[in-house]
Amino acid sequence: MKWRGLSNGGPSMMAPLALLAAQLLVAVPVGAGVSIESPSLRKACDKGDAKSCYELGVTYAEGRGVVIDIGTALQFFQRACRDSNASACSRLGHMFRLGMGVNKDRTRALQLYRRACNGGDREGCDGLKAIESEDALAAEAAHLQDACDEGDPAACYRLGIKYFGGEGTAGDRVRSAILQRMACDRANAEACLNLGFMYERGQGVKTDLTESLRLYEAACDQGSALGCGKAGRAWQVGSGAPRDSARAARLFHKAGALREQACNGGDAVACFDLGRMYEEGQGVKKDNAKATELLAKACKAGYSQACSRLERSGR
Repeated sequence: MKWRGLSNGGPSMMAPLALLAAQLLVAVPVGAGVSIESPSLRKACDKGDAKSCYELGVTYAEGRGVVIDIGTALQFFQRACRDSNASACSRLGHMFRLGMGVNKDRTRALQLYRRACNGGDREGCDGLKAIESEDALAAEAAHLQDACDEGDPAACYRLGIKYFGGEGTAGDRVRSAILQRMACDRANAEACLNLGFMYERGQGVKTDLTESLRLYEAACDQGSALGCGKAGRAWQVGSGAPRDSARAARLFHKAGALREQACNGGDAVACFDLGRMYEEGQGVKKDNAKATELLAKACKAGYSQACSRLERSGR
């Protein structure tokens, strides 16, 4: 089951930054085929050879035959960057961005990445794009916060998604749940649906299957086919309430009607979901021919899961 807007992962910006730190600090043990600091490199660096200064910086940053020393690495990268070594400017950009050996300084990192990129260094261009993207996401989040504060439920919903995934914000699932609640209370079906997922899985809130079911039904009442299907499944298996097959059937039927309407409007995912319902006889009478027709329609519209399902079933 894929969530609408939410992912199962943590904050989306954290993994790239962790990878960046790992790339900057890759310790290589003494004797692993790498020499201790070369006197010739030091001599060349002292004479103004930027490449040699850069290589010495890498030696100390990555522990190539020496003990890792970020302060010393920083000094060599600064000397190399001053002499227009683009790779050294990239390394410095990483260090200022992450706060490694220096105080975090996004403005300085941006300047260094720009200098590196202008000098033809790919990592510098990538770092420049990353910071610009982060700034754009942060600006969008601020705009959504303003709109949410003015009572726009769609803005609260979208901002909640950003807090869930850490897009332009510090990841905060508790804050995400609060924002989804605000949007749901203002009749935003997607927010009710996502909050239902969060209560079902205990993400940002304490697990509460009864509340999860209530939220799925609220989403269903506001026209969410997936909400109807999730509520129907809960009543079918007795999740959050005693089992009630008749109520489950009504909800599945409503989910089918909503998906049919959406499918006729060109929604490939709705066609796929409805095809599965006919395939499994969930809320509708089982009809393999109808299921195949709907899955083929979804596949033709470019929904790859429908194509794969048809292929696996040999249809």
